[in-house]
Amino acid sequence: MMDQSEGKANIREIEALDRAKRALLECRASLHLAVAEGHSEVQKMRYTLEEVLPARLKSERRVLQRKFDEAKADLVRAEIVRDGMGVSCESERRNLEKAKRLLERNQRRYEAMKKWSSRLEQEFLLFQASMQSISGRADELSRGSDLIERSRNLIIDYLEVQVKQTPKHPEEQ
Repeated sequence: MMDQSEGKANIREIEALDRAKRALLECRASLHLAVAEGHSEVQKMRYTLEEVLPARLKSERRVLQRKFDEAKADLVRAEIVRDGMGVSCESERRNLEKAKRLLERNQRRYEAMKKWSSRLEQEFLLFQASMQSISGRADELSRGSDLIERSRNLIIDYLEVQVKQTPKHPEEQ
């Protein structure tokens, strides 16, 4: 004979399976979204390092080179004009040194960017491998969801068979 509380417990179990299945599918969707967002961020970084930054540094280098050349010309003019006068050209020398430091800094940044571009490619390949692994785990969640669905259906089938086999009146036995 089937007790009413047993039927309710089984229904609760089915509801718990439904919740677990929904949670697995939500987790799978979240993982896929996180992988896509991570991939997008890495692609933006690659684009910045491979396209945007080199162009910016080259443009900056042209400007800095022009300022360096102007500072150098200013110093030469000042030395020619002030040579016979005994007047110092210290401000022109400071300007030239400053322009030289900025130009050297730009060169160091450009070399570092080139170094990082090749390193980024290696890291990107490692990242892709990790993301494929995570995507595979997300697909395993889908298989887990299918197993829960099968278990749920088996429980429902079992309950239907059990209800059919249970006599309606206990006195009829």
